[in-house]
Amino acid sequence: MHAPFQIRPASVALIGASAEPTKLGHIIFRNLINGGFKGALWPVNPKGGKILDHDVVPSIEALPNDVDLAIIVTPAATVAELLRACGKRGMKNVIVISAGFGETGTDEGKEREAELISLANEEGIALIGPNCLGMLCPTIGLNASFANMPKQQQGTIGLISQSGAMAVALLDRGDALHLGFSSVISIGNKSVLTEIDLLRTLIEDPQTRVICLYLESLSNARTLATIARATSKPIVLVKAGVSIRGSTAVSSHTGALAGSTAALEAMAIAGGIHLARSTEEFFNLLAVLSTNPPLPTRNIAIITNAEIGRAHV
Repeated sequence: MHAPFQIRPASVALIGASAEPTKLGHIIFRNLINGGFKGALWPVNPKGGKILDHDVVPSIEALPNDVDLAIIVTPAATVAELLRACGKRGMKNVIVISAGFGETGTDEGKEREAELISLANEEGIALIGPNCLGMLCPTIGLNASFANMPKQQQGTIGLISQSGAMAVALLDRGDALHLGFSSVISIGNKSVLTEIDLLRTLIEDPQTRVICLYLESLSNARTLATIARATSKPIVLVKAGVSIRGSTAVSSHTGALAGSTAALEAMAIAGGIHLARSTEEFFNLLAVLSTNPPLPTRNIAIITNAEIGRAHV
């Protein structure tokens, strides 16, 4: 059993850090430095040397004992061995950015992902990914991803996104609309930690006031609705792949299967979740909910002489 994921680590190790500027292992390490993170940073690569003026640690075994977060960005075939080494070293929070797992739809990819799940459960590792963008926590200057940190660095919106590309798009648009984020978590294939686990984490996070979800599949709609109903924090959901064409696109991206619109709406009503039906509605909801005090009650009626749509309060 894994512990809750630590979204504000004090130290980070990047396994697969690279001195080559075009490689993800370099881009992510540069982002870790440029974001303003004040904690310890450890680039890991068996070649040794220096990367961006930081001494390279040659192996996971050579890392200090108190590394809070490990990020793996190496070829898929090497990840399982590295994850096991992280577990043996006592690192319980790991993000696997590498692709080449279940999202490929191949037997080899599915077997690799199943091995990661088994190892994470065996070692008690809270694992995000694989096949993800990474994580940003602007409130501590942490950019553990290959995305740009938004200029509007700090805020109260916690974003959980199954799509890394959509997370980047939301960050870019949110920056233009002056929306600030407390954290941005890309969950990719969500092989171990799902939106349910990270929703619980953000509900307990004092710096997060509004939670938004961009999902291509629901891990457990009933549990999601139950958790959402029990919290006072507003939750906004955008669900991709509801149409036939969208469902096909989503399946090809993360291997996720989409659900019906009726079931999704029923879940949103049961959980008191704000279901956004367009990007514009999504940003309008975030702007209102993150800048205004919470409603004193859910029992609100709207009287109008025209249909204005349905609101989940």
